[in-house]
Amino acid sequence: MLIKPFKYKLLAIPVLLAVIATSFATNIQTVDSHNETVAQSEAVVVVEPKTLFTADELQTLVFAQATKYGANPSEVFRTVKCEAKQRMIDGVIYYDAAAKSDYPEESYGLAQWNLPAGNTNHEGTRVTHAQATDAEYSVGLMAHYFSQGKKGKWSCYRKLYA
Repeated sequence: MLIKPFKYKLLAIPVLLAVIATSFATNIQTVDSHNETVAQSEAVVVVEPKTLFTADELQTLVFAQATKYGANPSEVFRTVKCEAKQRMIDGVIYYDAAAKSDYPEESYGLAQWNLPAGNTNHEGTRVTHAQATDAEYSVGLMAHYFSQGKKGKWSCYRKLYA
């Protein structure tokens, strides 16, 4: 049995807001004595969702979601900036979509969804950890709540607009 040489390909995958993840994948073909391919496999590339956002990236995301749901973009943006956990990396402030609150109430993501509180998503079921830490989904759901007048669910909104 002969094995053809590995072929290396560089895969570049654009992710939300122009973040690119790259990985090497290999094609392996096994051939039999008649030089016919009998097996082929390719490495699987897993791209993790974007979790760190600069203020400009966050503003772009929030304004798009607020506009989509008919909420006030400035109110949603200020509230998210207040709610979201910040991380300083190389002198740049990032907002962390995967972060858990510093308090024991089990709140996650940019919108700090409190999971035990039983907040519901678009489908009418409880917000999951995956939804709370998915930046686009989380901010979109917050904008949806804002458009329905349910802004007071967020302590930062109450603090900013009281």
